[in-house]
Amino acid sequence: MALDAPPGLAPAPESTPREATDDAPSLTASAGGTPVPATPRVRRWPWRAAGLFVGLLGVGTLIWHSVPAPALPRAESLIVAVDNGTGDPTFDATLRLALAIQLELSPRLRALSDEAVAAVLTAAGWEPNRPVTRAVAGQVCQAAGAGVIMAGSIGLMGRSYVIGLEAVECKTGETFVRHQIQVANKEQVLQGVERAASAVRQKLVEVLFAQGHPRDTRLDQAQSRPSNQSRTTS
Repeated sequence: MALDAPPGLAPAPESTPREATDDAPSLTASAGGTPVPATPRVRRWPWRAAGLFVGLLGVGTLIWHSVPAPALPRAESLIVAVDNGTGDPTFDATLRLALAIQLELSPRLRALSDEAVAAVLTAAGWEPNRPVTRAVAGQVCQAAGAGVIMAGSIGLMGRSYVIGLEAVECKTGETFVRHQIQVANKEQVLQGVERAASAVRQKLVEVLFAQGHPRDTRLDQAQSRPSNQSRTTS
């Protein structure tokens, strides 16, 4: 029997069961009447998203491995030689270094290092610091693994200097490209070497790597071109 509330007091509201949400599991009655927490609903979308991400990652990896890497351009190895007719020994090393730097501005040309050349000279029975002239380079060129001799020369003509460059094939001794330049004084020698090497570098790359032409044809074309000579005076 329900008891009446005392005067002045409102009756207590009847309790209602709490609604189950995704975050709070609901209670269900067991066979014996004891409330048992219901199994919470599992959110499936994070797992599906993770599976989709892994699948896309696998496809991207497969495509990345299947695309071939771009081939690097083949480089021709050169041995740099200098014939110094000025009597000034400072030109022996400085001109070889200046030529090597200018030639390697093209990714298609690679000058042999001093260490590699010294090792070949030693194996041939010479002093490792022997000046590399055109005659010496011709004897060790193939042993050093080079395909081209870049033969430089410098001589005096009165007070001016004459600088010559000639690219020669190691095996046959045939000339690919030649260039000559004259400068007014010693201070302009390095600038003259830079200009001459720039002209020879461009032509040599064209001759060595021309598309659709055999080596003999390219050689004939190089020899048939007139040598370009430029002179500067102060």
